[in-house]
Amino acid sequence: MQKTDPPEVSTLVLAAIDDSWRDLQRTLSALTAREMETPGVRGEWSIRDIIVHLTTRETLLLIEIATEGQTETPDPDALTRREVDVKAGAPVREIMAEFEETHRVLKEALGKAPKSSFVFGTPMRLRIDEATVLHYQEHNVHIRSWLRNRRSQSAPTDDPS
Repeated sequence: MQKTDPPEVSTLVLAAIDDSWRDLQRTLSALTAREMETPGVRGEWSIRDIIVHLTTRETLLLIEIATEGQTETPDPDALTRREVDVKAGAPVREIMAEFEETHRVLKEALGKAPKSSFVFGTPMRLRIDEATVLHYQEHNVHIRSWLRNRRSQSAPTDDPS
């Protein structure tokens, strides 16, 4: 029987990112443009705003990876508020294209990142998890919950009265 080495931690982290990303994409693919632009999904934010937020966080992670965490990144919340305002008039398809391209570039950068970036408990690993897997899951839950509530409220009832 041949012994096989366990997968590298980076491989497992990248697989978890892919799984969470695909799950989020499945949710998003079921939405109409109108649903994506409707406010109130998370506070005042629409799904479109959430996508801008996720893109902003991925962009900040790209900066951290490129500088190996040696540069001060802007406040994510302030930057997200600004980006949501700046992109308020952009079409959903443009927001989604930017999100997908940023994610593609991030995955490429993570694939080239030092193995030490993926060590559990390190600041970089925490930032990777918070900007990807945990972040996709968090907002996917918000979107699904909002969508379920919205669709159940608009569904016709069987009550003839």
